[in-house]
Amino acid sequence: MDDKAILDDLVAKIKIRLPDFEIRYKDEDTLQKLIGKALFFNSAYMTRYTTTMFGKVYFTSRKWVEDNPRSAWKVLAHEYVHLLDDKDEGLKFSLSYLAPQIYAAGALLAFGAFWSLWFLLALGFLGFLAPWGSKGRTKWEMRGYTMSMAVNYWRYGSVADWQKLNIVENFTGPNYYYMCRDRAAMDSKVHVAELLIMKGEAAKKTHPLVVQDMLSVLRAHDALHAGVRTGEDNVA
Repeated sequence: MDDKAILDDLVAKIKIRLPDFEIRYKDEDTLQKLIGKALFFNSAYMTRYTTTMFGKVYFTSRKWVEDNPRSAWKVLAHEYVHLLDDKDEGLKFSLSYLAPQIYAAGALLAFGAFWSLWFLLALGFLGFLAPWGSKGRTKWEMRGYTMSMAVNYWRYGSVADWQKLNIVENFTGPNYYYMCRDRAAMDSKVHVAELLIMKGEAAKKTHPLVVQDMLSVLRAHDALHAGVRTGEDNVA
């Protein structure tokens, strides 16, 4: 199986639906370097995490993609979900993903203190910078991670226990700023998603077009595990 070819074909599929799509690299991008410094709670942002912003997917480095094409296409399948969710939902996606921390921007009103000291009350918005949970971020990332589980099931016939544990730890820990502190709830979400994937109903928990395109690519490269249920015929 040629993982580089799978990656290239997936990129081609994405560009058909999103003509402005590009792959970029964090270690070559000034904005990403600044973000990496700002995200003090996630020291691995620049070295372990792929990020989707403004219709582009930022891998950690060009060398990582070249050396790890199999991991790259799996990660890209996850990010493809974010790209289409962003396209479908627009500002709603961005705001709900960043909430509640984005509300801290209200503190900028404090500059009004040049006219009235009452504006200093706006500094209270800084309280939103605390690691409060985020229902929006949890929702959108769960759709992405459902795709991450699905591609491993389609390729290997199962979802590894280590992957499910890693997902729960990502959601409940600092990597996504403690977006869901309820570990039992996350265990349940991952379990339900796995069951649906195994029944061929992954599209219920992730983006149906990504399911369709990813399965099309894997099938074209004879990369589907024998006997897995895909449910592709039920995807619109």
